[in-house]
Amino acid sequence: MTTKIDTNNGMGLIRYILAFGVVVAHFNVVTGADYYFPVSSYHAVGGFFALSGFLVYSSYVKSGNLKHFIRRRALKILPPYLTIVLSCALFLGFTVQPHDWSHYFSSDWFKYLGANLTFLNFLHPSLPGVFDGEAVNGSLWTIKIEWLLYLSVPIVVWSLRKFTIKNEFLFFIGLYLISAAYRMAFLWLYDLRSQEIFNILSRQVFGQLCYFYTGVTIFRYYSMFRRRSALYLIIAALMVIISSINGWLGIFLEPAGVSILTIGISMRLSGWFSSFNKNNVSYEMYLFHLPIIRLIWLYREPLHLDTSGIFIVSIALITATSFICWFVLDKPVLKKK
Repeated sequence: MTTKIDTNNGMGLIRYILAFGVVVAHFNVVTGADYYFPVSSYHAVGGFFALSGFLVYSSYVKSGNLKHFIRRRALKILPPYLTIVLSCALFLGFTVQPHDWSHYFSSDWFKYLGANLTFLNFLHPSLPGVFDGEAVNGSLWTIKIEWLLYLSVPIVVWSLRKFTIKNEFLFFIGLYLISAAYRMAFLWLYDLRSQEIFNILSRQVFGQLCYFYTGVTIFRYYSMFRRRSALYLIIAALMVIISSINGWLGIFLEPAGVSILTIGISMRLSGWFSSFNKNNVSYEMYLFHLPIIRLIWLYREPLHLDTSGIFIVSIALITATSFICWFVLDKPVLKKK
């Protein structure tokens, strides 16, 4: 059912597009701007999860070694993640008023550090006196889910082998429907009671399985997908359009549509587009962008920047810090292992 995936693809470019969608969305939230980008942050996050499913499942099936699998994922995910968490904790204190410095390294500082280093960002997302008490980096919530999705792979592979499930496609369809039903249930509760906790719960790992395992399904049936990719892309586009019209129906259609579009377009791009796969820093951009945007926004008046200036400076700093982190830390770590 599987075949070797051609590395001459546009997956790196698609990653940059998804990351830029998140950057633009958060820039609009922080600054009150209304810059348009065709990929929303919600679709971008789902697309990232789909790409993870496509690539990570392949990695685990090929290695078959749980220790190696987790180690490889840790080497990829942890260095830039720890960098942004520690950097914010250590250096954002300079944004606090001098008379409040004595309160910066308080119990709240240690709570922030503990919660974010253990991926439990929601427990303490803010630093004392920083950004008016708002979350320092609201993008980090997905990393916890990313890890849980990774850890679901060995469980799913074990289940398929243990119970000798011959029809993997139906198994993955079942996972998809359970995930979508979970998300619908909590969104219904949110709509009924208007309590934010239900909206938050709808976005947790069980609500994201539908993206991840759509990516897995495409990998497992890649030969068929590749042969008919044009047809699947058309169907996927229709699914996303229908989802924008009918939100409740979209809960079941949109994850598959976004995932198929993300992977399908990635694999149809080749040649020059594959150059974006080398030294790709889309993950670093995703991690670093929000604190940088908040910092530029905070000092916009001394810097004499208007909205477009803030955007240009933010993109430049996000790109620069991402490449610095990649070449100084992430790439050496991956090479040395």
